[in-house]
Amino acid sequence: MELTGQALVVASKRGLQGLYIIDGKKFASNNIQSILHHGQSLRSFTSLHPPIVMAADVIQSRWACTWITILSIQIGGIPRPDIEFDALGKKIDAGTPLNSGTLEESRIIQRKVYSQLGALVSLQQLSLGNSPSTRSYIVDNTRVQGPVYYNPLFQTNCLEMSLASGLGLLGGLAALQSLDVSNMAHRIGEDELRWMESRWHSMRELVGLNREEVDAMWLGLYDPAIETVPCGHQFAIDPSLFSCNVDFTY
Repeated sequence: MELTGQALVVASKRGLQGLYIIDGKKFASNNIQSILHHGQSLRSFTSLHPPIVMAADVIQSRWACTWITILSIQIGGIPRPDIEFDALGKKIDAGTPLNSGTLEESRIIQRKVYSQLGALVSLQQLSLGNSPSTRSYIVDNTRVQGPVYYNPLFQTNCLEMSLASGLGLLGGLAALQSLDVSNMAHRIGEDELRWMESRWHSMRELVGLNREEVDAMWLGLYDPAIETVPCGHQFAIDPSLFSCNVDFTY
């Protein structure tokens, strides 16, 4: 049985070194922030379904877990005026709070979040994405070109992970071996890949850059004419990126 968020905050103050969370939805954002703020002894924070920490909480207080080597969380609540469609592919209404404002206002917040992450110089594995079961996917059969699927947990109010948004503030993560951006509305392009290669010399893999097609039967589609179903989320990156030659897998 998992401890409550408050109990884990107390444990983090008393030398908690390893934390594994099964269902992140059970934990409040401010509790996760408090764990990272107080967890001076924390070395590993992993999760099956990562909790969401709101950016407003992340930037409230400094994380003390500077010796942490594995971190698996989602960071949400970041205004993304560049995002036009929600997690289910629907047009976002004008004036929606987390999709309003200017891109620079968004990036001011993002740079503060990057600075928090960038201080965790012992990180070897950083996961900011999520990998839900295909059972949670929603299939849209109305497309003329064929069905597509949507992940309702797709992150639209997340970090861009672009140099323009402040990715360079993670340059000190020299020990980083793995970065997971699965199901994030990221803006990683060739410049970002080249930058990662030049700064993160221990880097072995970048997970989630591509949005893969899913076996139709896994989605409950048994049409012999349909073998796989593509993701309906629009790509924000140039397809030529996938021919970029770097020293790590992606």
